[in-house]
Amino acid sequence: MEHKLKACIIDDDKAARQILQKYLEISGNVEVVESLSDTQHALVLIRRQKPDVLFLDINMPNEDGLQFAGRLRAVNPFIPIVFTTAYKNYALPAFKIKPIDYLVKPFGVDAIFDVVKLIEEHIEVESLKNCSSSIWGSSIPNKIKFKVNGGYVFLNCSDIIYITSSHNMVDIFLTNNTKEKAYTNLSELYCELKDKNFFRINRAVIVNIDHIKRIDKKMRKCVVDFDGKEVEFPFAISIFGRFEEMKSIKLS
Repeated sequence: MEHKLKACIIDDDKAARQILQKYLEISGNVEVVESLSDTQHALVLIRRQKPDVLFLDINMPNEDGLQFAGRLRAVNPFIPIVFTTAYKNYALPAFKIKPIDYLVKPFGVDAIFDVVKLIEEHIEVESLKNCSSSIWGSSIPNKIKFKVNGGYVFLNCSDIIYITSSHNMVDIFLTNNTKEKAYTNLSELYCELKDKNFFRINRAVIVNIDHIKRIDKKMRKCVVDFDGKEVEFPFAISIFGRFEEMKSIKLS
């Protein structure tokens, strides 16, 4: 299962905050970690909670959303922002901040679902950009070192079917029908594996390309097969083009 996106909401309208939080939670992949009525302590709380996205109302007393976004960008230029407002005339100045999206109130749950998809795809793209060349230093040839409870395990890439995130750890599913739990971040791990026949199909799953059986664009699912057993995972539609370049994989 994918990690939930951590969201922060800042809006002086309590009812608007409650509606937005309800819609985000209905999406099934978002956890609201802060819901604030103003920006007074927002920077401190954002540093503490490290949300994946900020939903920010523009028209607020004391300090409006555009002013706060400018302050936030000075200390955290990368956090995705979704502006919310009842006034369409704010759209142009808002986009100078380069937000993920701009929601005009009142908005429905379908609009929130679309925004969540945009955020997921944005984070996926940014994680690929931030890959470093190596995160573990020297290693045993043809093997990858993983930190596990009590020490380290060294695995052949060909023995790994797929890897899923599990809180601050990963679960590594192996061809011998066992599983290793390792202490690492999935994004950092993909930096090590992306050139070793592995593909990150969403925020929480890396698969061995040799075990991809089928890609279904309409259903947005990737089918992984090993020894006659199939496992399905959702994939971000933004990366479908990379699937199309893999001529040995069946696309449907």
